[in-house]
Amino acid sequence: MRFIRIAGVLAGAFIAALGLLWFLQGMAIVEMRPILCVADCEPIVGGSPS
Repeated sequence: MRFIRIAGVLAGAFIAALGLLWFLQGMAIVEMRPILCVADCEPIVGGSPS
């Protein structure tokens, strides 16, 4: 039972870290280059295309 709780806490912390990274990228505080490109990879600069 303790293993399940530890695994849940680790999974929750990982998801929270990804959410924080997503938020910081959206606020343009953190900028990262793509790690894996399948096609023509260019950074998106500016606001939403719509």
